[in-house]
Amino acid sequence: PSEVNGEPILFNAMDKPWQQHPSQPAWLLKELSPTQEGLPGVSLVNIPAGSSAPVRVPSVDERVRQWLYIVSGDLSIEIHGKDGVAPIELRENVFLAWRNGAELVGAGSSVSQGGCVAICVGHVLDPADSA
Repeated sequence: PSEVNGEPILFNAMDKPWQQHPSQPAWLLKELSPTQEGLPGVSLVNIPAGSSAPVRVPSVDERVRQWLYIVSGDLSIEIHGKDGVAPIELRENVFLAWRNGAELVGAGSSVSQGGCVAICVGHVLDPADSA
């Protein structure tokens, strides 16, 4: 859907095709809603088991909130913020939100041991991201 304008967006995500992630060759991406004025983009990101692709989600404008929700699997990342570096192991059903001044960075050699599907808002876990 290209517009919200007070109208609900309703569809079955199974009807949307998976596409190649823009910068991570083995990853898949399913856009649920594009970036719109005042609204960040929303996507599903599918990371294969054992992926060691670099992850970096830079800090953005303080008015934009970024978040992710782990639908299934695991994701190993670090939060780099004003208070230092905090490694986190995210698992299924975990929600993470952050604001300006913090960024997510892949932790270690593998970002996902068993694979991961995440709902990403305002990013697609991509160093060159503009979602």
